[in-house]
Amino acid sequence: MTLEDELQTAILNRDQAFTQSLEKEVQEVKATLQTMLEQLQEEEEEEGNELQDDDLMENGTEEEEEEEVEEEEEEEEEDEDQYFSDSWGI
Repeated sequence: MTLEDELQTAILNRDQAFTQSLEKEVQEVKATLQTMLEQLQEEEEEEGNELQDDDLMENGTEEEEEEEVEEEEEEEEEDEDQYFSDSWGI
């Protein structure tokens, strides 16, 4: 039998002391569950923030890598331009 069933039975049997005891127990369970829920939500928020930070860091490094590749390509193009302009001898 569940806690709620026991409480309902106590209410129907007009067992005042048992009803009050069970009501107190139900309130304690609700308070515990509420605390657990709040802790889980806080943990999810922290994980979400960490994931956002990780994404920002990854995006930052990807952008830096892209910039480095672009700079290397520009340098290669400049080297090629220099090679061809010198080789024509005009």
